[in-house]
Amino acid sequence: MNSTQRKFNDLLIETVDTVLSSLGEPIKNQLYTNLLNDFSMEKNNIPERIDEFSKMLHLIFGSAAFLIDIRFMNELHTKCSQLGYTLEYNLEFANADFSFPSYVVKMREQYEKLK
Repeated sequence: MNSTQRKFNDLLIETVDTVLSSLGEPIKNQLYTNLLNDFSMEKNNIPERIDEFSKMLHLIFGSAAFLIDIRFMNELHTKCSQLGYTLEYNLEFANADFSFPSYVVKMREQYEKLK
């Protein structure tokens, strides 16, 4: 993993932590515990296993997980924008699956391309 990928992964972990903290520290800590115990996934593995992480949140929160996904996307967009990286909107992206994992993939591509 190169330094650009590592920086994006750190940014993504920070994003996840910020959004989960907004749910309350006890909830965030319980989610990280469930992540480790039920899915054998440490917090630092989230970037490489973003699909599984998203599925876990949807199992736990049901349809409310979509609201958390939106908060993740907003926070990631804000953090990347502050660093001068924004996701370019194009027709291909507009027609794509607009889920948190797909957004992460697109944002990662944009981040690595501009870095």
